[in-house]
Amino acid sequence: MWSESDLKYLIDNYSKSSNQEIGEKLGKTKKSIDSRALRLGLKKDSNYVSNINKDRVISRWGSNIWTKEDLDFLTLNIDKMSNSELSDKLNKTTNSIVSKCVSLGLKRIPVYTREYIEKECLKYSTKQELNMINPNLCAWLYKKGLMSEYTKHMLRVSYSTPQLILSFILKKLIGNNFIYNDRTVIKPFEIDIYFPEYKLGFEYDGSNGWNILNTQKAGNTGGIRKITEDKCRMIVEKYTSLYTFRKEQPIIYKNIIRYSWKHLLENLSRDIKESGFCTKEKCQEVALKYSRRIDFFKKDVSAYNKSQMSGWLDEVCLHMIKKDKKPKGHWTKESVIEESTKYKTKQEFKKGCSSAYNYYIKNKLSNIIILEGRKKWTKEECLEVIKQCSNKKEVRNISEKLYRIYIENRWNIQNDVSLL
Repeated sequence: MWSESDLKYLIDNYSKSSNQEIGEKLGKTKKSIDSRALRLGLKKDSNYVSNINKDRVISRWGSNIWTKEDLDFLTLNIDKMSNSELSDKLNKTTNSIVSKCVSLGLKRIPVYTREYIEKECLKYSTKQELNMINPNLCAWLYKKGLMSEYTKHMLRVSYSTPQLILSFILKKLIGNNFIYNDRTVIKPFEIDIYFPEYKLGFEYDGSNGWNILNTQKAGNTGGIRKITEDKCRMIVEKYTSLYTFRKEQPIIYKNIIRYSWKHLLENLSRDIKESGFCTKEKCQEVALKYSRRIDFFKKDVSAYNKSQMSGWLDEVCLHMIKKDKKPKGHWTKESVIEESTKYKTKQEFKKGCSSAYNYYIKNKLSNIIILEGRKKWTKEECLEVIKQCSNKKEVRNISEKLYRIYIENRWNIQNDVSLL
């Protein structure tokens, strides 16, 4: 029962206290407090609800919650402190610091001194290396227009690591008067290192326009030759079909196209049929060579596709063998057993009548129909032979297939104990 004092206490404290606390004070259950408050139309205060929700979030997520003070501190110190320092100060992970900076659009403005830039740039020999290891400094130098001032000592030509090693060795042996990546001596080919004074060039693993000779012609150490028009002509003369030539000599074909030697390919047949070649009569003539549609498709796909697109396919394939499809429900247990007598093995059964074989597998008729070479074992025949044997060895000597059938099925027979 609810007294007037209980009702007054409920009305005065419902908006700022939990139902559990009120129930403990009045000696009533939480459910009773809920139903009485609902009847009286009482509601919780909005500030009380927000504080409760805040406490729940803090208890669940802990230090991952960002307060207004945390955000203000992050905004003011983003340029003064590193991510690890901010993480220690705000008691948050570095990943949390980074993600919050991205969401707020906060970016550090790099401040580089002259001494730092000079010291950092001296560590690298090329601009590519600088950009790969310290992209922020590289972008800052480009933005300020100071890249050329601080990279005077760097190489200004394209290079590779083996090329630098080769140049270092040649400097010690010959001297410094060489040209990098020269294209003027044997146009359009490039020489990695060329000494004009001695007319001496070095190339490391050339690929464009250079070809490594096989060991039969150049010896075990190999050799280098340049692909010329005369050599390409000699290779092309060995072929009559452009398709075969492109398939067997892809590198030679690419060089012919690259250096505009297409006149070398004029005598090769294109293997292209003239426009209007695949007429209905031609397609029918081609289709008569085949007894199955699959052979027609594989060996003359152009005529097959033309017939299919033009609606002639059924007409030009009338002479082909077409398997009679059995109606649904045709195969029964008895008809499958009768069909199986035509075959000696499962492979022959599957190839000769796939629909009956599928019924045989789906309905698990292997216990009734047993196919083994020329011998067709039935369950009764198996049991009759097994009863005449005294142990497993005798069964196995009669037929390995029969032995496996017995082991798989474990038929109950009188001498079953002796067999096991």
